[in-house]
Amino acid sequence: AALALKLKEMDEEVLVTDASWRRLRPVRQANVPVYYGEILSEATEHHLDLNKYGIVLALSGNEAHNALVATDLAPEFGRSQLYQLTLRQGDEDDRRAVSHTLQGRAFVRAGLSLDDLQRRHYEGWVFQKTRLSETYDFENYRADLSKDAMVIAVRRAKSGDLVFQSETTPLSTASGDIVLAYAPQEPDVPKERKEAAQSPAEGGAEATEPPRS
Repeated sequence: AALALKLKEMDEEVLVTDASWRRLRPVRQANVPVYYGEILSEATEHHLDLNKYGIVLALSGNEAHNALVATDLAPEFGRSQLYQLTLRQGDEDDRRAVSHTLQGRAFVRAGLSLDDLQRRHYEGWVFQKTRLSETYDFENYRADLSKDAMVIAVRRAKSGDLVFQSETTPLSTASGDIVLAYAPQEPDVPKERKEAAQSPAEGGAEATEPPRS
């Protein structure tokens, strides 16, 4: 729920869908909009307007289902706007089941599973957003970030577009961009860098939120 909540706080239009009411419970408790139903069903197609959403994240624990969601929604969203927890690297038999050209981009990296994300959740990882500046660029930010942390997305300052990380399309950044990361804890930023990052004129780190399940 924390990722959806963080995106909502970044003024992104967010909707979480699931065929399990139980799995939707933490999302509902976070006051994030939900849709209870199978995203691939004909009923959903008739009752759910997806036109106001620009990106799809297929992050279920079922890799085949994630691929089917990406395949089904590719004509509407375009493959570049579809991200999924994807098949394990080197698993060619599974890759042949659904054409690679019809799947979405790997969310963060190939082989990252829901179990991986949930394990990090129980270890206390948090989503955090940080605004880059002329004096605190991505190189400085990455040096301060835990080596195990994952950069999830970047909000472009110029266009306002949100772009998610994928190993096939590494993210580029510029001053004013907001970087969203998933990290073990608030990084221990050196005092001089922290002061520069938090300068009102230059931008800086912003509040973090509780981890998702």
